[in-house]
Amino acid sequence: MTRRDSVSEIKDSVSEVKDSVSELRESVDEVRITVQALLQIAAQQQRENQARQAEIAEIRQRQEESDKRFEVLLSEVRYLIRQIKPDDRQSQSWSYATLKMVILRYLSCNHKYQT
Repeated sequence: MTRRDSVSEIKDSVSEVKDSVSELRESVDEVRITVQALLQIAAQQQRENQARQAEIAEIRQRQEESDKRFEVLLSEVRYLIRQIKPDDRQSQSWSYATLKMVILRYLSCNHKYQT
């Protein structure tokens, strides 16, 4: 093998290495772009998850408030039922009207919080 052949072979090898390096750079750029896209997707999903968690916390709080209002209503209804006297028409009429008012008040309050 002559010196000229060796130089030519080295030039070919250098050219191949340059091509490989160029391809590697392109691959690295593609990987960077893909990683950026994945990071953006992950950040968006994190924001959505945080929004869902906040919404769930708000729903739980509203449910607790609704449960407390229901417990108050229930105790009022129990009290009113105990006040109903079987022989007293006026007491029955007043108690049923009061019961109806308490229940309607609860339902209207509950409807307000559900919308």
